[in-house]
This record gives sequence, structure tokens and C-alpha cells, in this order.
Amino acid sequence: MVNIAKRSRPWRRYLFIALALAGLGAGLYFGRGQYHRWRAAQLSRQANAFLEKKDFTSAALTAQRGLRVDFNSAECWEVLAKIAEQYGQRDAIFARSRVAEIRKGSLEAVLNCAETALRLGDPGSAAEALGKASAGCREDARYQAMRGKVGAALGKWDEAVDGYTRALQRDPQNEEYRLGHAAALLNRGWIEDRTAARSTLEELSAVPQLRLGALRALLHDSQANGEIGRSLQMAREIAAVPGAAFSEKVTLLDLLRRAASDDFAPTLEALEKEARGNPARMAELEQWMNSSGRFNEAIEWAASFTLEEWGDPRLCAAVAPSMYGRRDWEGLELFTETGNWKALESFRCALHARALREEGQFLEAGQQWTAAVSAATRVPRGTAELTKFIADWGWDIEQIDLLRTLIKDPKEASWASRMLLPLVTRTKNTAGLWEATARFIETDAANDAAANNFAMYSLLLGREINRAADLARKLFEKHPHEGNYVSTYAYSLHLLGHTPQALQVMNSLGPQQLESPDVAAYFGILLAAGGDWLNAPRFLALAKRAKLLPEEEELMTAARSRVEEERIGPEPPSVAAQASVQ
Repeated sequence: MVNIAKRSRPWRRYLFIALALAGLGAGLYFGRGQYHRWRAAQLSRQANAFLEKKDFTSAALTAQRGLRVDFNSAECWEVLAKIAEQYGQRDAIFARSRVAEIRKGSLEAVLNCAETALRLGDPGSAAEALGKASAGCREDARYQAMRGKVGAALGKWDEAVDGYTRALQRDPQNEEYRLGHAAALLNRGWIEDRTAARSTLEELSAVPQLRLGALRALLHDSQANGEIGRSLQMAREIAAVPGAAFSEKVTLLDLLRRAASDDFAPTLEALEKEARGNPARMAELEQWMNSSGRFNEAIEWAASFTLEEWGDPRLCAAVAPSMYGRRDWEGLELFTETGNWKALESFRCALHARALREEGQFLEAGQQWTAAVSAATRVPRGTAELTKFIADWGWDIEQIDLLRTLIKDPKEASWASRMLLPLVTRTKNTAGLWEATARFIETDAANDAAANNFAMYSLLLGREINRAADLARKLFEKHPHEGNYVSTYAYSLHLLGHTPQALQVMNSLGPQQLESPDVAAYFGILLAAGGDWLNAPRFLALAKRAKLLPEEEELMTAARSRVEEERIGPEPPSVAAQASVQ
């Protein structure tokens, strides 16, 4: 008889060996992961040690080594965030967002990310960070207060009031929340809130640590309501507080100028002395002089600057507009011809291009403008800043090119599309309008007027007709008595082959609306398409006063030609046409 137990033993040995090897492999695999986390933690501690010594280069290199070992090391990302914050770099927002992603459910990580974004002037990213917070985080008073702060930064005052209201419900004794709530109420602008909100801020202005914030809110409210005397009083009080910013003293200076106060000249002299040796403050004061039209004084003061002070590009960028303001093109050309303005190099090249163009050197000006655009791309938000810098130059073509680049950036699309729309409207560039409006409605989906324009541009360009027609129908259902929405929907029906129905839709408007030039244009086109040779000419004539796009002009020309051809041998209008004007 065969001993089965004995014959099976080798297989059992192989099984044990296989299991042992598998266990060893698993141990190595998981142990490797554990080692990486340990090593990254060790490197993050070293990076933090460098950070404490303000050795930012070594700290950054060490943290980057840690991320190469473990890309999900929140500690290493935090080190990089702190370094970027030291230099005011937008990379800090990305690093903080990575920490928040890794530490899911951490309120501190979310708040740090939002605070960093606000400090760097990006409230959109702050709102995005808050949107990723867990349900538990949203119940915290600090989260709601940050909602209020972000809402205020975005100018969404209803949201700001709501955030601070919820924060106070959770922490009623928090005076900072009371301050934010009162300021938000004032900015929202409801008359019934104003007295109580002002009273709260005046009360909080007696609290030393809240005094500046309360006075700032009161000053903003006074300025918004044109109260020059009260504004001046608030500005004086702010300037007297030890922690007042230099910019707030400049605000006082401007109010003294507007009030024609005897204190203006001595205050200006005092600020000039205070600013010396601090290029950032000197540049701010120069910029104020330029904005106030005091170009000669700005240049006279600049003549006293030392060689060391001139070494800061911010000062150069602030003084150059003084020459621009005086239309001293030769001086501006010489001032901007050479140098390295570092992060502001695009401004130097742009100003040089402007001076050259004014002097008739168009080829050289074009080369300098190309250099300006190129320099802007090498700096975070450089293209956006250059676009705003030339906003009042009348350089529509150059500005349109910059804005068409910016609307592709989700972070810049909202304001860029708003700025682009009037420019492309002036040039009657329908394709540009379509592109700008498409981006605009992505950032403001509730704007029905923009959506209606987008639908019409799509129909005129023949782009996605069915989608545009569906959008036009939905907007018509919301606005059945408004001429612009009705004419868009009617024209979409015509393009889909339903001209009689389109005419019925147009006839739902009253006579006064139909005679409005823009609406009359489409009614005339549709009447001609429906064969109403009797009534079409009247509305086509009314449309001569309309501001039409090239594609609309072509439709009008074709409609008029068709009417003229058909009216050579006049005949009674068709039954369908008669029905269209009843």
C-alpha cells in the first residue's frame, strides 16, 4: 500500500518555502514603504531645523529630497509652503493645498491654505480650499469665519455676512467675528443695517487689538458714501495708531489734498522723509503722485534718490510713469532703454515700446513689445499684470492678444473675459466675442444676458447650432417677454427650418419692442425669409439704426436684396405672411 502522507511531504515543503518567500516579499514591500515614511520624516525635521536658522536654500533642498522619498510627506510640503510664503510666492498656495489633500479632515490645513491664498491676493483659491473641507470642518466657527473673510475678499457680501453670522452663532463672544460681521453688513449696503453696524464698529474701535480693523471699516464706509469730512477724521485716527501701514498714511495724504487742507504740504514732506531708504514706500509715494497728476513733483523728488535706492526695480517702475504722464517720450525712451527690472522687466520693455511708438519708431517699438510679452510669461501672473498696466493706452490689438491668452487660465478667466468683451465688441469680432463669452459664462453661469449672447454668436457663426438652439429655448422660457431673448430663440427656430414658428414667437412681442432697432433687424430678416414682402422693408429700415456685427450685416443685406428682387413684380402677400403680422 502506498503511503500517501510520505509522498505528499515534498509538496508541503515547497508550499512552506513559497509562503515564506511571499511573506519575506510582503515584509520587504511594506517595510520599504515604512522606511520611506521614516526617511521623509527625518528629512522634514532637518528641513525645519534649517528653516529656524533662516537658511531657506538648505531647507528647500532638504524638503525636496524628502518629497523624492515620499511625495505625500505633509511635513515636507509644509516646509516648502513656509519658504514660499517668506518670498510672497504663489507656490505657497499649491504647497498648502497639498498639505490639505494629504491631511484630509484637518481644519487647520484647510484654514492655512485659505489664509495663505488671501494673503497672496488669490481669494478664488481660498474659496476653492474651503470648498474641499469635510462636513465636520464646516461646523467649526473658525471655518465659518474664514468663509466670511473669503466672501469679503471676493466682494460677495451676502456670503460674507452669512459666514460671520454662522461663526457668531457658534462663538457669540468672539469680538473679531463681530468686527468682520459689522464690516460685511456695511459693505453689503443695506440701509437698515448701517446704524447698528457703525455702532458696533465704533464700540470695537476702543479695543486696542481691534482698533485698526474697526477704523478701517468705518473709513471704507465713509468713503463709499462720499463723506469727506468723516473720512478725513477716520484717516487721521488710523494714521495715529502705531501699527498703521504706510499706505494708510498715503490715504490720509490724499484726503488732505482733496479737502485742500493746510496740513497737506507738511504731511507730504513728512512722508517723503519717512519713505527714504525704503524703496517699497518710495515707490508707493511716487505712484500716488502719478495718480494725482503731480508728475513734476514726482520727477523732482526722484532727482534726489541715491544710486543705492535706484537699484530697486520697483522704484524705477514707479518713476517711469511720471515721464509718461508728462508725455516726455524722449526722456522715457532714455530711462527705459537699458537696465534689468527683474520681475518688472515686462513693464520696462512695454514703456520703452510706448515711447518708441510715440516717436514714430514702429519697428523698434514692435520688437520691444514682443520682449515685454516674453518677459511677462516668465513671472507668475506677469501676463495679467502687463494687461492691466496697458489698460488705458488704447492698444486694443495688443490687449486683446493678452486677454485671449488669459481667458484660457481658469484663475484669470473671470476678470479677463469681462475686460475682453468690450474690446472685441468695438472691433466687431464675432469669433472673439464668442470665445470671450464662452469663458465668461463658465465663470458666471447665472448670467442669462451673457448666455443669450453666446447662443446668438454661436448661431451667427454656425457653431453647434443644436446646442445653441437648446440654450436659446431655455432662456426664452425664462424671459418670454424680453426682445433680445425672443429674437435669439426665433432666429434659432429659423435656422432649424421652422420659420413660421419663429415668426409666431416674434409676434408675441408688442409693437414698441418689435420696432427697437436690434429686434427689428431680426424681425425684418425673418419676415423676408417668410416671404412677407409688404412688412419686411419697414423693419429692415428700422434696423439701420442698430449696431450690428458683420454676420448680422450680411443677413440684413441678403434680406434687403431678396425683398427688392421680389418687389419688382409686387403681388399680394401670402396667407402665412398675413398671419405673421396679425
